Amino acid sequence: MNRNVVLPPSTRCELPKSAPGSSRPAPRAPRSTCWIPSGESRPDHSAGTVVTVAQGRTNAEIAGELHISLSTVKFHLASLMNKIGARNRVEIAIWAYETKRVRP
Repeated sequence: MNRNVVLPPSTRCELPKSAPGSSRPAPRAPRSTCWIPSGESRPDHSAGTVVTVAQGRTNAEIAGELHISLSTVKFHLASLMNKIGARNRVEIAIWAYETKRVRP
């Protein structure tokens, strides 16, 4: 599995450097130091996850279709289930149709 990440040139993440002569590693950069220019946005994978679940796709199929990891799919599903009070993916699909996020 290739774990290399390629960021578009317009995305910048600046990592803090350790003090000169220090043997301690640099502290981790807070998320706020990574930014995406206002003209660009991150893809909304949670919305795509809802649609694909309503279409009856498996987690692996969703991950492949949205180009995200299996654990990210599981994260989006768990977050969504928590938000809407669903107990399983069938209830997510029902909710998606009832709220017109997916049309028959």
